Amino acid sequence: MSKQYHPPTGAQPVLSAWAKATVGEFSEMIAAVPKECANIMSVKAEMLRELSERLRYIKELEKFDPRELTEVVLKKDYKCVEEIRGHNDDVWGLQMLSDGRMVSGDFDGTIHIWSHDADSRWQSEELKGHSNLINCLQVLPDKRIVSGGADGFLRILSRGADGAWQSEVLQGHGGKINCFQVLPDRRIVSGSEDGILRILSCNADGRWRSEALKGHIGDVKCLQVLPDERIVSGGEDGTIRIWSRDAYSKWQSEVLEGYSGAVWCLQALPDGRIVSGSLDGLCIRSRDVDGKWPSEVLRGHGGIVMCLQVLPDERIVSGGDDKTLRIWSRDEDGKWQSEVHRHRSVVRCLQVLSDGRIFSGDRAGVLRIWDGIPVEDML
Repeated sequence: MSKQYHPPTGAQPVLSAWAKATVGEFSEMIAAVPKECANIMSVKAEMLRELSERLRYIKELEKFDPRELTEVVLKKDYKCVEEIRGHNDDVWGLQMLSDGRMVSGDFDGTIHIWSHDADSRWQSEELKGHSNLINCLQVLPDKRIVSGGADGFLRILSRGADGAWQSEVLQGHGGKINCFQVLPDRRIVSGSEDGILRILSCNADGRWRSEALKGHIGDVKCLQVLPDERIVSGGEDGTIRIWSRDAYSKWQSEVLEGYSGAVWCLQALPDGRIVSGSLDGLCIRSRDVDGKWPSEVLRGHGGIVMCLQVLPDERIVSGGDDKTLRIWSRDEDGKWQSEVHRHRSVVRCLQVLSDGRIFSGDRAGVLRIWDGIPVEDML
């Protein structure tokens, strides 16, 4: 059983502007434009070629965003089916790729690229560069890996012509980088312990420039950029801020308060709801007709909710410092209930795949793969 929903990556709103042609048709039309053609409808052909490449990139980025599943198999009765060892310490970042490989970040600053060997055993290629723990990472459609570390740097890793990995280092934050998101237009929005969000963009000459958004007191723990370019961020100060540009293109923020301690993780949904994790547990908030943000709290974790993912069918998967992974769903009466699974240590990160499997990483350096029984098989 699966359910479709509109992924809030920013890709669909862009692509929908070309409603009279599919992306493939549009790309083919643009690719067929001869280079010597000076103008088409007063737009240079080279600009259209660049737009065509950008559309391809956006379409691919939509597929790669680990949070924005368009469908997922509904399963129950999950069990740990495999453990992967190889990290020396905490696993902080985790992303599965469409080809079955997995990328994870280590406390010692090492990135592991996991793949199956000929005997279907997991093996890893190690990439070093950060001098301290890797808090967050993302793999782009062109296979580059972007990582943010406690050393205050963002690194963009790519393979050179000789197959060797090379890195581009981005600076600017005055402390460890806790979170970031790469956008379809290739900008990067990052959050740091300096309390600042930075919007990084690359100029035509290859130089990066940044725009700073200030408001949080203490660490920016998590963030998400919405299709309309608003930014939702959670902080150590126990607030969530919704950033948007005013009529003068200046950034302003709406502040949501009422959390006990830091907001460690969040996900903004297409219908406007915001799901977040903190010491309170899981909190679901949506704006009412009066412009207020009432909250629904899901309690069960015996500590901080460190990571979460909301699925298309409304289930929520969360991991906490109580060493549990929980799968939340509503019962027939509409009340939230959770299926509980235990790790040996704090659950730092997780990802749910479209086939229903759940991958999670913990403080002991262990990656676990969870799988369940499809609901159709239980009927």
